[in-house]
Amino acid sequence: MRTSLFISLIVAVILVSGCLRNIAPNYNTEYVSSMKKYTVYDEGLIQECKLGQCICMTCKNSSSIFPQYKSLVGGSCKFVHECNNTVFTELLNDSQNRLRPFMIGQGYSISSFADANEYCAGKLNMAVHWLVGDNDTPYQLPRADRTMCLIDREVLPVYVLYSNGTNINATRANEIAKILGTEGPKNPILGMAGQVGPVVITTEIDFNSSDQAAVDAVKRQIQEINAGCNNRRPNDIFCFVALAPKMGDKEGVAKVLDEQDIRDGVDLIAFGLNAHTVNLNDSYKPFCEPGDVYNIAMDFARFSLYNYSKPTIIPYILFDSDGPDASGKCNWTEAAMIDGYTNFFTGLGSYVYQFKSLGVIGVAAYDFNSSQYAISSPLSCIDCSLGKNTQRMEAWFSGCRAYKKKVNDAGFGDNFVLFGNESGSSCDHYANLAGILSTMTGNLATGTPPPLAPPNKTFMRCDACLNDNITFPFKVETFGIQQDFCTKYPELKIFADMRSLDPMLVRAIAARESTFEPCAVAKVDTGDCNGKGYDFVPDPDDVCIQAKERIPGKQFCGLGLMQVLDPPYTFWPIEDNPDEVEGIYYDGSKYTPPAQLYKEAPRGDIKAAKLDCSPRFNPFNATHSACLGTNILVTKLKAAETYVNNNLGSLEIGSDINKKRILTFYFALSYYVGYDNGNFKTWLDLFTEQKGITQDECANQGRTYGECCGNKDFIYFVHKCYYTGETNARKPSKDYAYGVLGLYKGLNEGCQNAGCPSCSKLFSALGTVPPASGCTPPPMLPQQPIIATPPITPRIP
Repeated sequence: MRTSLFISLIVAVILVSGCLRNIAPNYNTEYVSSMKKYTVYDEGLIQECKLGQCICMTCKNSSSIFPQYKSLVGGSCKFVHECNNTVFTELLNDSQNRLRPFMIGQGYSISSFADANEYCAGKLNMAVHWLVGDNDTPYQLPRADRTMCLIDREVLPVYVLYSNGTNINATRANEIAKILGTEGPKNPILGMAGQVGPVVITTEIDFNSSDQAAVDAVKRQIQEINAGCNNRRPNDIFCFVALAPKMGDKEGVAKVLDEQDIRDGVDLIAFGLNAHTVNLNDSYKPFCEPGDVYNIAMDFARFSLYNYSKPTIIPYILFDSDGPDASGKCNWTEAAMIDGYTNFFTGLGSYVYQFKSLGVIGVAAYDFNSSQYAISSPLSCIDCSLGKNTQRMEAWFSGCRAYKKKVNDAGFGDNFVLFGNESGSSCDHYANLAGILSTMTGNLATGTPPPLAPPNKTFMRCDACLNDNITFPFKVETFGIQQDFCTKYPELKIFADMRSLDPMLVRAIAARESTFEPCAVAKVDTGDCNGKGYDFVPDPDDVCIQAKERIPGKQFCGLGLMQVLDPPYTFWPIEDNPDEVEGIYYDGSKYTPPAQLYKEAPRGDIKAAKLDCSPRFNPFNATHSACLGTNILVTKLKAAETYVNNNLGSLEIGSDINKKRILTFYFALSYYVGYDNGNFKTWLDLFTEQKGITQDECANQGRTYGECCGNKDFIYFVHKCYYTGETNARKPSKDYAYGVLGLYKGLNEGCQNAGCPSCSKLFSALGTVPPASGCTPPPMLPQQPIIATPPITPRIP
């Protein structure tokens, strides 16, 4: 009897720890989820239950354009099971399969990653970028060139899909995966473009698993991401597919992974730590404590690994200085926020090592400084920017620096991803927890972060570059700029990054449109604004004095920093603006907002202004204007892409992707200022006609050959020979798009914070000459076939 009881107790412990398949392969889901305990009478089965395998992560690499990096462009990653000491040592010395370090990152955009990287000594290696959608708009799309810029420097991009549950779009998920699965470098043997390289794509994050429609949509996303990325050949993974439930939602995981083919298509579980959505109802404390949040996170990581054999990734850690948790029973404070970020790295029980041992492969802080300027961040935090004050910066970034330095000093490299797949697994080779902690002395061990060190100089931003070649591929004059153009109105950079636009191009538009004057008003002769101008548009905030002026014979044709033509919220019709039944003119008289005004606006729309930017949109507010202006540019960009694709041959683009991108933006800028396809046809007809004129005929016509005859530079031709050229006095109109591009060149050459071309600053710092390919990462070289280790057998849920 005593023996049977002893065996029962042992088996109970084994079942709880997740070591189930070796003992009882026929147990079903109900038994596991209820964790019932059964007596095993064959004592031999206990010996069969091993303490598990060690798992490590490797990525195929080739030479980067920079010697200090190993490029992952065109490559893939995988988890190596049974990564014992021998295998680990072999991989450590493998020149083509690089062990992946445990990753520390930053979100919620690639631009925030670049800003934050300065403060962790340039050692961040996980860039989190949110692709946001809403009920009316699908997720934003990533850019392949920007992704390759990151993975060429060994930074793993994590793309988070988020619509707050309003648009869990599987078709769009497939489009995103196709960009990352087909727009990579050409295979040197096959000549076809393929995978960009290893990335992580989440499903809709924080989805509501109580809604069966949402669960089904997430399942479709998993299938579509795998299909679009052409994933897994055979075990190498190009796009890590991450199921992204709310933290602690074990039932949601079970609902999605209840089908074998869906489970096989998921590589990771992704979840975030959100101060406001975590439920601390059981804490019974007046103030929320971050340790309670971390305990829930560790339990969820343990559940994912031991019950479903899925490692985890944490794309955001969001502590806030204000507001309640989900239960409303406790409130967050500034002190708790700082403790949450401090304790992740510091102290003998620091969470970074505990997470790592539970199969977490990387973590990222939610926001560096974007939410200070953006009208709303994806998760609408109250006060969560790490960059707001020195105390917050020290809490996270001093710990980040110290962590990176300590593991390097201890000889552990970057503390590689290495964990056991079952509770009790012993994975102590090279990077064991005890060995690392024994080297942790001083501030990092005691829990006090060291003083914040000065930021490292940033040589890599991976902005969404308009031009990513060392030279500009069109003949465009460089226009001078004022130095404050480089940094004025940080929200311009924030919204550019949110929409994958080159921030210096957005700055160039603001410089061209308003000279960075948020109160600027374009006053034109009545009728010269395509019939859409306004006689009077007051500033609701009563800041812009010139907005009060009525000028006989003149109309307002552009408003604010980006010269949008959408009126302020006080001009919206009553049905769209119920709390503004009447307004008051500056002379004190009352008025009812005329419904026809906003309908006449030729650019943007009220829905975008309200939903995307502000329910009280004001074109004279610089942040609102930056938000709507970039929104309009993206809309025009879609039309421009169609136009360019329909006229590739006539535009003399060839196979130059960089040239095609610049021409696309050239037409988008022309749309932005009010030109249309009729103007473009005129330009293109003239451009096509002059290419066939011989040098002699050109001279007879009084033209200059190479400029207005035989010219294959479309932008220069339109500027030189349509607007200001010898043969054309048709229009004295200004060449708007050419002027913006000239300012863009001036900003990139004159601003220290310019990030394009993406490789130029690093080449300059190294004192080396860039290759002929410019900043284009080299393709992954053909490699010998690798014998893959067998995949781990999925647990019976």
